[in-house]
Amino acid sequence: MAHTLTALADPPAHIPPELVVDFDMYAPPGAEVDFHRAWADFRSSAPGDLVWSRRNGGHWIALRGPLIRDVMADPAHFSSRTLIIPKEHGGDLQVLPTPLDPPEHTPYRALLNPGLSPKSVHGREAFIRSVAVQLIDAIRPRGSCDFVADYADHLPIRVFMNLVDLPMDEAPKLKALGVHVSRPDGSISMADVMQQLRSFMAPHLEARRRDPGPDMLTIIANGRINGELIDFEEALSLAVQLLLAGLDTVVNFLGFAMNFLGQNPDHRRQLVADPVLIPAAVDELLRRFGINTMAREVTQDYDFNGIRLAQGDVISAPTFLHGLDEREFANPFDVDFHRVVGQHSTFGNGRHRCPGSFLARTEARITLEEWLKRIPDFEVDPDRPAVMQAGVGAAMLSVHLRWAAAS
Repeated sequence: MAHTLTALADPPAHIPPELVVDFDMYAPPGAEVDFHRAWADFRSSAPGDLVWSRRNGGHWIALRGPLIRDVMADPAHFSSRTLIIPKEHGGDLQVLPTPLDPPEHTPYRALLNPGLSPKSVHGREAFIRSVAVQLIDAIRPRGSCDFVADYADHLPIRVFMNLVDLPMDEAPKLKALGVHVSRPDGSISMADVMQQLRSFMAPHLEARRRDPGPDMLTIIANGRINGELIDFEEALSLAVQLLLAGLDTVVNFLGFAMNFLGQNPDHRRQLVADPVLIPAAVDELLRRFGINTMAREVTQDYDFNGIRLAQGDVISAPTFLHGLDEREFANPFDVDFHRVVGQHSTFGNGRHRCPGSFLARTEARITLEEWLKRIPDFEVDPDRPAVMQAGVGAAMLSVHLRWAAAS
């Protein structure tokens, strides 16, 4: 079922009328054709850098890079206890450590860091590369593919399931549940989604306590919080968060990146001619094609950018708009693989910055390295343009590529 516009909320008394807009983050006009342009068009017509939308229960939207950065990095004023919009969905999405603010957040986050550290990811690079090569070699003789369905839907999930040593045949079910979190369509409640994820994860977590292994679930199941063995329900919550983080985001970023390269042959040829550019290209593409919109809850009455926010207000931070802010990046919609990419918010900022950012970069880098070795000349099928969808995490639903099979 497609997302439908929610009822309009009445602005509270402290909201300046001139800052009230009618904007639904789940359905920006034109987002199915160009998600990022749709948001940029909204920003260019907005009455300020911080506006209040009447949709999805009513909430603030930060539209400029410094504001987005501050919302993400200042837990004293912007609490993570509300993570997504509408607020009632955020209440159901209470999985550790994301709803916690420092210092409570710190020991739970520490259980995630070792398995996602650069050292750990480097140790898995051979596996990541082998999966990428296997997928591309299966696709190459066909001369065409839907990159999302045939590649992006598989690589990150296989890597994640290997990371936590879960059965691969469960991946499609888990991905479908993850989509209901990032792009809810109303067909199932958020509470039901979370319960299904907990029910799936609980027996695996119990097994890791009985029989520890080298995987990340073992670290979580047997972790210690303030010197004590982690409570099982807390470990289950942390494991579900890890599961959600690994099932959707990289899939969609890869789709946006390959859609760009399939439409911009000069950029693609730069990377074919000089593969040393690929790590820098990944950083630039991450700046250009961020996807997540996060939320925070205002902890106290607070003057923010000259505007009074009230305790309990919810504010959304479209993290991708930071990288597309022309005040922060010259010609931000242009992709320049030689750009010195400064600070942006694609992976968030502050204590809640995505712990899997190095893994995501590695998967993207290996994808470009191995794809361009095997299929250096490709394009987006002009008769089948990409289809996008807005949400907490924007999605690239399909990217139809074609090439000469003999290549």
